[in-house]
Amino acid sequence: MVEKLTYACATKVYPNSYGLQKYILENNLTSKNKLKVIGYGSSNGIDTNHFKNTDEVLEQSKKIKNKYDLKNQFVFCFVGRVVKDKGIDELSFSFDKLTKEFKNIKLLIVGKFEEDLDPISEESYNILESNNNIINVGFQNDIRPFLASSDCFVLPTYREGFPNVVLQACSMELPCIISNINGCNEIIENNTNGLIVEPKNKDELYNAMKKFLVDKSLAGKLSSNTRDDIIKKHDRKQFFKCLLDEYNEILK
Repeated sequence: MVEKLTYACATKVYPNSYGLQKYILENNLTSKNKLKVIGYGSSNGIDTNHFKNTDEVLEQSKKIKNKYDLKNQFVFCFVGRVVKDKGIDELSFSFDKLTKEFKNIKLLIVGKFEEDLDPISEESYNILESNNNIINVGFQNDIRPFLASSDCFVLPTYREGFPNVVLQACSMELPCIISNINGCNEIIENNTNGLIVEPKNKDELYNAMKKFLVDKSLAGKLSSNTRDDIIKKHDRKQFFKCLLDEYNEILK
């Protein structure tokens, strides 16, 4: 109701992804002629010069690897609020199962637990606390060193608009495992720069994570297709140019 009212009052409506635009049309929230996606989508693009494996970031990454014993490990990384909606239940289950089959693997959890708002299950919480291969580092002002310390980024979220963190991970040359939902599936192309799984499906997530551990060359192959695509489509300067073009078009 609120969205319909907001759209009715607006001259233009700018969804931040093509998937969201499709959803708006399918649910008759507003007319097609009001809608437009800026560029390739995103709320604001990202600074690809900031999210880059610079010497400074790599030096910080070395310290993190030493601190958390990440050397000679395959490291999965999650960045975000630690809540059920982000797929933490499925992630904890899948990784816990993998640690019973594979040695030298770690999972970095970078984010704050929100126990009052959409809390994870008690079973999932117990796994995160008891599995020694899962490292909870809490909220971090700078996530780049943690991404640089990882081999694969995982975001099995249930819903997103257009997730900046996936753009950031790709800009840091990380292959991603993401849910087949709006936004995420517009950044990641299956078997090109990452793997796509159905949301809330722990078996698919487990199999996708296992695929990286079985195929030693997969991470390197997929990572080679990450950063260039983000620079081309989602660099902040490129997004600002598209936004400026839209303002100029309206002013005409």
